[in-house]
Amino acid sequence: KTLMMTVSAILGFAVILFEIEMRLSGWKHLAEKSPYYETYVPLSLGIHLFFSISTSVALLSTVVLALKNFSKRPKPNAHSQLHKKLGWISTLGLVGTSITGWIFYYLAFVAD
Repeated sequence: KTLMMTVSAILGFAVILFEIEMRLSGWKHLAEKSPYYETYVPLSLGIHLFFSISTSVALLSTVVLALKNFSKRPKPNAHSQLHKKLGWISTLGLVGTSITGWIFYYLAFVAD
């Protein structure tokens, strides 16, 4: 429980810092040089945002429901099956977010 709460807090903090940086610095001026700027960059960003937003909701739901339904010393109970499903949804979402983030990064900032 402590490990998962720590990892979730660090991940949430990192995402908040990243979003603040994107709002303050922007990114479009850096991506305009990409040959995919007008085509695949917006598409890949949209797909990435779908994964990242839905994964954030899944992770937040997993954590909040776990805190609500498990005791201080977690043990299997009626919430366990839903928690397991939410955990897998969150895991798959994190993988999807990572992969689509890499694709977006390549198309926007690396491709020549």
